[in-house]
Amino acid sequence: MAEHETLAPLILADLLKIMNEFLLGEEEEVDPHDDLLELGFDSISLAALLGKMNKKLGVDLEPVVMFDCPSLHELTEYLVENYGPTLQRHYEGGSR
Repeated sequence: MAEHETLAPLILADLLKIMNEFLLGEEEEVDPHDDLLELGFDSISLAALLGKMNKKLGVDLEPVVMFDCPSLHELTEYLVENYGPTLQRHYEGGSR
């Protein structure tokens, strides 16, 4: 639980930043609970976004994850659950 409370806000902030850079928008414009497909993403743009996320976070997510976790909130939960130790090291190492 403590890992979730520590990691989730860091991951979500990075995901929002990546997404907004991708969309060239403002962080306040994206609701983490919005479905990315409803925001206009398709399989090609989701794959490109995923590539940026993988590079920033130091993980290797498969594209299917973007369909299993259609919002940034759900993706954050998935990342904490499945990559918690890796991401903990990432943030402790100053990779932000």
